[in-house]
Amino acid sequence: MTEISYIQAAGSSLHVHFADGSIKTALANGNGLYMVGGTVVDPPIGGAWVHPLPDSVITSGYGMREGGFHYGHDWSSPVDGRPVYALTEMVITKASDDDNIPGYGSSGAGTHVKGHMLDGTHTFAHYHMITGSLAVAAGQTVPAGTIIGIEGSTGNSTGRHLHFEVYEGNFSDPWVGGAGNPNPIDPVPFLNSKGIVP
Repeated sequence: MTEISYIQAAGSSLHVHFADGSIKTALANGNGLYMVGGTVVDPPIGGAWVHPLPDSVITSGYGMREGGFHYGHDWSSPVDGRPVYALTEMVITKASDDDNIPGYGSSGAGTHVKGHMLDGTHTFAHYHMITGSLAVAAGQTVPAGTIIGIEGSTGNSTGRHLHFEVYEGNFSDPWVGGAGNPNPIDPVPFLNSKGIVP
């Protein structure tokens, strides 16, 4: 086995850096131990842009669908327990297990994280993660590839997946039609422009 060079804390998980340059994710097993590798996708550390849910499949795109307009892009991974990663370096503005909007009620987002790029040009929203899985908090600045939570099915969801939205501009807590009336954009062309193919 390759010698461990160092271990980096990453929210509720660890990044184990080996002497050969490889990196593995270690997730807590609930009994005080951290399990390395397994079915967990290794963290995409090192790039400026990473896929929020690697090795996933598209389950619903941006646009009209039965029941109305779908303002994001949905991905689903083949196994339980997959981490959701920060797309790029960003400031976390909201990380919550509570999907209620004051004066509105349930948003359907479930456990979610929102954040914006350091230059404020785009804001990202990640919905439906497992309750209690959040590995970041509002106010943190995190690099690309940081685990922010675990893919789940909380809120208005019929199965395990990540719903991902992109907004042009800097919003601390964007909701379609909400304060400041943020306008979401199709995530796929944006991701493609950053070298990510969903």
